[in-house]
Amino acid sequence: MVAYSTSLVGGTRFLLAAVVPAFALAQDSETLTPTGPATLYSDWHGGQTDEGLPPAVLTAFTVTVGPGGQAGRVRLRVHDREGTVREGAAVTLPVEPGTYTFPAPHIAYDYRDVTLGLDQETGGHAIAAQLTCEPGEGDICDDQSVDVYRPVLGDGVMPDRRLAEVQRGRKLTIDAVSEPDSDEDLVGDTTEDRTNLRTTMRVEPLGGHRLRAIVSISNAGPRTADRPRLALRAYPSLGLAQWGQSCLPTTRNSEDMSQTCLLDPLPAGTTRDVTFVLSDPGRLEIGVDVEAEGPDLAAGDEYAFEERHHVRPPVTLEVVPWPSISRRPLYLTVRSRRAGTVRLRLATGRRTWVSRDVRFARGGSRRIALHLSDAQRKRLLSTRADSTLTARSGAATFSVTVHPSY
Repeated sequence: MVAYSTSLVGGTRFLLAAVVPAFALAQDSETLTPTGPATLYSDWHGGQTDEGLPPAVLTAFTVTVGPGGQAGRVRLRVHDREGTVREGAAVTLPVEPGTYTFPAPHIAYDYRDVTLGLDQETGGHAIAAQLTCEPGEGDICDDQSVDVYRPVLGDGVMPDRRLAEVQRGRKLTIDAVSEPDSDEDLVGDTTEDRTNLRTTMRVEPLGGHRLRAIVSISNAGPRTADRPRLALRAYPSLGLAQWGQSCLPTTRNSEDMSQTCLLDPLPAGTTRDVTFVLSDPGRLEIGVDVEAEGPDLAAGDEYAFEERHHVRPPVTLEVVPWPSISRRPLYLTVRSRRAGTVRLRLATGRRTWVSRDVRFARGGSRRIALHLSDAQRKRLLSTRADSTLTARSGAATFSVTVHPSY
């Protein structure tokens, strides 16, 4: 069964669809709030977990209405352990059973720090439930209660359980609705903090078998993109890109080995250029896409692609940006256009970790494993620095940057 009602919040009328839940609260006095004006808090005062949680923001709250109550106006109250109280706009709670969603004050949300309550005008709402109490140690009713304050607490007044009628083992059927808030701007990343980012790219050759890409990122949306990030994917894989100054430290996407450039906030209506340099193997596909905190308002134009085909250098390398060497060799692919010896060298600064000669009877490509001793592997990983992998064939050289990892 689906029931509908409307609520006027801040001058805007919301259409609320109430879907009757699979369960139904028993129709008796235990499901009703007290009659008349009161402030009610659904309070948990037991233990809490202490795991770290990513930033989130309260965006709305739901109320599950059972049968047998009456309609009336209520107002959400939120208080946190810092001693701050926020009140929402008054909304009309329907009499029809169902679950309803209403806007909430946007505040930083951690379920362990926030307690929800309601101011009611008429009372008698079917939004309460009695838990099953089990006398003795560990009784959940010792930790959960509905705290009733009469008269209604004033705006900004913190509750004090010493002044409340404590209804042990009871709870209000209200729940918080929250969203991730990575930039902590109190705007939900999932549905609210949306921008319209657009991306174009041009690529130009440099000397020494390298190329430079200039990516222009525009924010055509209504909001500042607080956490824009540009992801780069290249085929074949040519190690780490060398990013320009507008890019914060490169991070790794462990799922697809893409490289991510973190950018400073991009205000609405502005454009910023981001550059990076890659080795140029002659044939290369480059894709970049940009995103911010929330879904893009106009999907498709935040992605740019470039495909290049020209004469290959005499020798080239292919290797992932973060090759794993903790229990294995460093694997790479060497491509030579001619017969002869290719010398491979892995170095960090002036320190050479390993070198190897690879003989080609004719032009082609080979999959190579560079073996390091346990001592070399341990010291290389402890440097936490980028390394250079170089292939030399006669006078021709080709270099890529890598960061050996676990």
